[in-house]
Amino acid sequence: ENGLIVIQNRLLYADPNLSCVHIPDGTITIESTAFEECENLKEIAIPDSVTTIKEWAFSRCKNLEKIMLPDSVTTIERDAFFNCKNLKEITLPNNVTEINWRTFSNCENLERIYIPDSVTEFDELIFEHCDKLTIHCHKGSEAEKYAKENRFPVAYVEEGK
Repeated sequence: ENGLIVIQNRLLYADPNLSCVHIPDGTITIESTAFEECENLKEIAIPDSVTTIKEWAFSRCKNLEKIMLPDSVTTIERDAFFNCKNLKEITLPNNVTEINWRTFSNCENLERIYIPDSVTEFDELIFEHCDKLTIHCHKGSEAEKYAKENRFPVAYVEEGK
């Protein structure tokens, strides 16, 4: 609609040949299960036009190591990165306000997540089995409160960053 692109459900579901994805400019939504179980996918480049990543979009991409989320992303639905076992670090965009159910569950090598002050709602089980995780956030933020309540280590980000 109006020249904007939506990456469809199961577009490349379980494609064994996919290792790198550059989503085209103009894409606004990555639909549910679009890249689910693409086990050899290692890197994803998402353009500034994307606003929504639907549930299960990248789940079970076991070799995914790197994903850059632009600040245009406002919604990341449940299970979006579930079971991305090799994901080590992610920075949430400044316009995301909540982290949904199991978004990063079973990302067992996730070591660092940068959570902006815009995130004020934390659902259940979002970091289940993320035993190496340290939450990076501002002192006094909801992310700090969540980390402490759920016994995750906290590293403070300097103000203005």
